[in-house]
Amino acid sequence: MANLIEKLPGNQGLFSLGFDDIICPGQWLVGDGINYPVYHYANHKAQIIVPLDHKFSREYQLKGQPIDIANEDRKILLLAENNGIASLLFLMNHLKEQWGLNILRRRISQILVGSRTAFPFQPVPSRFMITAMPADTIASSQLFEDLGLPARLASETGAAGCFDGSLSLLLEQLEDNFIESETIVIAFGTNELLTTIKKLLEGKTNKQFLINLE
Repeated sequence: MANLIEKLPGNQGLFSLGFDDIICPGQWLVGDGINYPVYHYANHKAQIIVPLDHKFSREYQLKGQPIDIANEDRKILLLAENNGIASLLFLMNHLKEQWGLNILRRRISQILVGSRTAFPFQPVPSRFMITAMPADTIASSQLFEDLGLPARLASETGAAGCFDGSLSLLLEQLEDNFIESETIVIAFGTNELLTTIKKLLEGKTNKQFLINLE
């Protein structure tokens, strides 16, 4: 039985459902062939973000492997698209609890998030400069702004301040050296997004965690 915790923008909701096994960042639930990325897990309760009128499964299975990131000096690039946004937020909050806010700010180089539909949050102008971005791509989320993390959004619905198009298209328009050689790349999303990232990293030695949630 899923319980609504909070209504979110875009006719979406944050729901809680019972699940006994421990869920870590990098893992997700599957029910009736549908992937359910997890936003938060504690006390045998998993929180997920789905449309308010979503018809829930009766049984769920745990999929994926936990993402283990050493506490070192290497930068991290976080990317997510569509339902993968919840997984990105799960990992981000986990790292904040594990490392503390100062180390999180030092480690996260940038966050790039895309969506084919409305975001589960309201886009806001970012106070952080990202020089490689198109000049009119200025939107972020208050979640990232409050943590002091530079982020940008790509929207396929024409949301104000966002890059107009998919996250894959945005990545293809950035300079070749946008992803530095020592940066750890973590992405949650579609086949298209992960294929684009693999092409960008071809011949490079970046450590990668690419999670297909399509």
